[in-house]
Amino acid sequence: MLRKPILTILVVVAMSLLASGVGQAAQADRISHLPLKVLKKESRKVAKRQVYGTCWGCASRYMRRLQEELILRYFPSWNEGLALCIAHRESGLNPHAISRTNDHGVAQLNRPTWDSRWNPRVLYAHPGGLGIATDWRKIYDPVYSTWLYRYMVSLKGFGPWGNHC
Repeated sequence: MLRKPILTILVVVAMSLLASGVGQAAQADRISHLPLKVLKKESRKVAKRQVYGTCWGCASRYMRRLQEELILRYFPSWNEGLALCIAHRESGLNPHAISRTNDHGVAQLNRPTWDSRWNPRVLYAHPGGLGIATDWRKIYDPVYSTWLYRYMVSLKGFGPWGNHC
């Protein structure tokens, strides 16, 4: 007698889980088809509103998906998987993440390392044009942070992150 209500509840729960997965897949598909310019604009806008703190993963699912897509677009296909895995391990794809060891952003870049090596008027060839990276606050911009992560990997490989995930 008790089996029928439990079975009904299980079926309803399973159907709701499937329905939510379909919605997420549709959203993920939409993000993967955005032009890069729109993706960058959307990422910056969402980072201002849907990041809930500086802890690992304290960003909305949508923000994390946008960050994932930025990494997939900025890294070549042969190392995008490792880049994405490391970013997920380091920050949970939260562009505002700050660790207890003073590491910041998606790739958890260290502030003292930044100040000694990157801050002194480092020119960067950003896909949107040239700029000067002199402001530490840019590290929380998901687009800039992803670009800088890619640039550092191009110079030093994944060594600073342990070369593995």
